[in-house]
Amino acid sequence: MLDKAKALLATFKAQSADIWNRTKIYVIAIVGIILALEFNNIRSAISVYFGKKEAANDKVEDTKLATKEDDDKAKADALVQAAKDLPGQQPPVKPDWFKK
Repeated sequence: MLDKAKALLATFKAQSADIWNRTKIYVIAIVGIILALEFNNIRSAISVYFGKKEAANDKVEDTKLATKEDDDKAKADALVQAAKDLPGQQPPVKPDWFKK
C-alpha cells in the first residue's frame, strides 16, 4: 500500500513538472497580460494605501503641532499680560522730569 502511494506521488510529481515545463511560458504571459490590464487599478490601490498611511502620520504630527501651538499661545498671552502690567509697576513721570 505504501509503495503504491509512493509510486502515485512520484507519478504526480513527474507529470506536474512536465505540465509546468510545457505551459510555464503561457502562464507567465497570461499573468503579464492580467497585470498590464490591471495596472491602473493596482497603481491606484497602492496610491490609496500610501495616502492613507501618510494621512495617519499627518494626523499624529498635527496633534503634536497643535499642542505646541497652544503652549506657545499661552506663553505669548502671558508675555502680553506682563507687558500690559509693566507700566503700572513703574513710578509715574513727574511733570518736571526735564529739570535738574
